[in-house]
Amino acid sequence: MEGLLAMEFRDIKIQTGVINRLIKEKACYEKETMEQKAKVEKMTTDGVDEYVIKKQKEIVVENESMIALSIRRLDEAVKKMQQAMEGVDKTSENEIIQKAVASLKEAEKVIAMG
Repeated sequence: MEGLLAMEFRDIKIQTGVINRLIKEKACYEKETMEQKAKVEKMTTDGVDEYVIKKQKEIVVENESMIALSIRRLDEAVKKMQQAMEGVDKTSENEIIQKAVASLKEAEKVIAMG
């Protein structure tokens, strides 16, 4: 496996999964936040009770904080992956390495977009 120790190879595979999961998690929170904002807007125009609207707004705020948390966790996972891949030939044709490199690139885009 191109000089990778079994443990290093395993770590890269695990970190790839972690990064992919965190990317999906952030996207899910973003989708839910947009849906909640639309719901709050509709409730406001429909004249729904202020208490109900207030609770829905709290859900939006909570989702936004989860997005920020997901980004922080993703950033930590990227750093961990970069450490795991030190000394690894990133141009390798090994499938696990290629998936790891692709996940890193995607994660860096997601982090940059905030």
